[in-house]
Amino acid sequence: MLVEQPFSTRLSDAVPFVTELSLAGVVAKWRAEIPDADPDRQFIEGEIARNPGLLEPIRDENYFADKQEFLARLFSPLLPVQGWSNSPHSLCSPFDHERFIYATEAYRRIYQSDDVKIDSVDSSVHYTRIDARVIYAYKSILKQLYGLDLKVDLPIVFSAWNETKGLNRYFKLTGNTQFIDVMPRGPLPELPRERLQNLLDQDFDVQDWMAALPPENFLFRGVTLTTLVDITIEESTKRLHISLLNRQDIPEEQWMVELERELRNLFCLPDLRLGLATLQKNGELNFVSDRKIWNSLLIRQLKKEHRAHLHQSIYYQAITQQRTIIIENLGEVMDNPLASLVIKSGFRNLLLAPLVYEGKTIGILELSNPEAGEINGLSLFKIRQITPMFVNALKRHLDEFESKVEAVMLEEFTAIHPAIQWRFREAAIAHLNSSGPRDIITFEDLSPFYGSLDIRNSSKNRNRAIYVDLLDNLTVAIEVLDEAGEKHSLDAVKALSFEVNGKREGMSNQFGTDDETALGEYIRLRINPVLLHLAERFEDVRPMTDAYFSRLGEESRIFDRNRLAYECALDNLNRSISRMLEEEEQQLQKLVPCYFEKYQTDGIEYNIYLGKALAPQLEFHDIYIENLQLRQLIWTCNIARAVRHPVVTSSPECPEAEEFHLEIAPLVLAYSSRLTLKFQPDLKRLDVDGAYNVRYEIVKKRIDKAVVKQTKERLTQPDHLTVIYTQDREALVYQGYFRYLSAQGFISDQWENFELEPLQGVDGLRALRVPIL
Repeated sequence: MLVEQPFSTRLSDAVPFVTELSLAGVVAKWRAEIPDADPDRQFIEGEIARNPGLLEPIRDENYFADKQEFLARLFSPLLPVQGWSNSPHSLCSPFDHERFIYATEAYRRIYQSDDVKIDSVDSSVHYTRIDARVIYAYKSILKQLYGLDLKVDLPIVFSAWNETKGLNRYFKLTGNTQFIDVMPRGPLPELPRERLQNLLDQDFDVQDWMAALPPENFLFRGVTLTTLVDITIEESTKRLHISLLNRQDIPEEQWMVELERELRNLFCLPDLRLGLATLQKNGELNFVSDRKIWNSLLIRQLKKEHRAHLHQSIYYQAITQQRTIIIENLGEVMDNPLASLVIKSGFRNLLLAPLVYEGKTIGILELSNPEAGEINGLSLFKIRQITPMFVNALKRHLDEFESKVEAVMLEEFTAIHPAIQWRFREAAIAHLNSSGPRDIITFEDLSPFYGSLDIRNSSKNRNRAIYVDLLDNLTVAIEVLDEAGEKHSLDAVKALSFEVNGKREGMSNQFGTDDETALGEYIRLRINPVLLHLAERFEDVRPMTDAYFSRLGEESRIFDRNRLAYECALDNLNRSISRMLEEEEQQLQKLVPCYFEKYQTDGIEYNIYLGKALAPQLEFHDIYIENLQLRQLIWTCNIARAVRHPVVTSSPECPEAEEFHLEIAPLVLAYSSRLTLKFQPDLKRLDVDGAYNVRYEIVKKRIDKAVVKQTKERLTQPDHLTVIYTQDREALVYQGYFRYLSAQGFISDQWENFELEPLQGVDGLRALRVPIL
């Protein structure tokens, strides 16, 4: 604390050095350099003659009350009278700029106004926790008493908070210290070179310096000419930059308040408001998050019915054109619904600056003010200074937030179709914002589409391939056993050959899955060990056993050439169908987003859901439903045509495989009722919701076994397009499509209409079937 006598010798807490106010050095300068005949010199000498105390240390703060002209003339070489009233200057005791013996009017307005509070700037902004004047004091000690002139360039910055205006101004204090002398108060403390070097080699630690050079051992005598330079723009910009870099160090709410405060200082607008609008990965504005960092002042309060206006608003102009937009008076555009909302919030002046990173808009910086015209074209100079800072900060925070959102999506929702990923992002963001119950994710009023491209007789073909392999396996084994038994008179081997032959003959009568398993085990456990022993024991049998073992599968250890050939053929066909469906999906997604999932059985099945709930931002029309109904029939015909030729596999795993003729029997389910999809958190998947809607799922699971009523004929047939329906109006719609497809050469102009036998839990189904050309 300062002692009661403001200009007396003292020790302060802020600057812990003994100081004295003295004009002796200034007077000595006059006497040395100014001629005796100079009028000012004569005036000064006359005043000193009448007041000898002017050359002594001054202890009375009122001493200069009637000597202002003396001070003005004494310091006129440094501070010309002209212009003093417009620039903040003062004459102070060393290190004490708040109490002065002489000051300009500008200086007095800063330090003597009741509305202004002087404080040092937060030291963390300048990366030091000490008063810079302490460093300059030690610099003077080292220069004057130890002959060491250090280079120090640390600004002394102070803030002036104006209560009435609600704004901070920042000033850099510069002091002319040529008239300050440093004197030891007693023996000069020793400062070995090693000790000094140690002090200089590390960050400035005031306690270490005070231990080496105790402040009470030095006296600072003289006067300081102090000048204040307004650096509000530079300092506010710097503080914005540092705050944007160090957001994680303080709570988000406080962080936004600090940013807004510094922007108010920068633009000299005490009621300025800050908003940040961010864009999602799909380029749409973020309406979900409640966090201040993600929402602009307008977006946060925008109701759903008003969001459609955004696409024709200045917000999207700023996004798409990537230019700053200023509306000086929102009252002049009152017909704009968004402008009305801003005005209702108490603002008439708006600036939108796009935040662009590597050519892509990632957000919008929003500044609004209640007074029209305060933010204008001249504000762009400052905007250009600060937008790069907001761009870098926002990009970093968006990346961090995206990582968190993706982690939640991966943990909570697993794989998500791209068309509906936006909804799960909303749920993930809401989950990060709140500790309450998770969002229930539903998509209502959707039109369902189901289709299957079943490979006809796939089980029979597989069983046939396995049958041929096992029959061949047993036949070759019998040949090896007979050869070894005859050559080496091994009756037990002959008996085993007889037993194996019995197994082979038994296969001719009937063969099923149980036989496949039993024979496989028999070959692995009974036949293969005997043949392996014969190969090791009898060299003349080895060529036959080597040929036998070379045909065993690496994992199955039985013959599997034909099974592999069939599986290769099946896999090739499924891949072809899947690829064609993926191409169709790409075209669909370009037109309107839809939920598309496919899965592989003995063939390919797929589900498609279409509706406005999947893409709320788009205008939806029933023409898209009709288009997909027709498009589904077209691609089904195209796929059937593409795969109707025999499929031959020639992969390295089965080079000698026989030709497999695989056929598909296409099926489409016409279902005109609308459904709701609901995400099941426990199962981490989307399911049809509601008891009535579940009937749709039951129908899908049963219709692949459908047969024509009062017959045993399978409904689906190769080279035929089959459509199952539940209501007569669906038949009328699809028969209209059939007429179009027939005219286009996809199908015959003759189709059949069937009633179907009741299925488990499903009755009353009908079907249309037509040959594919």
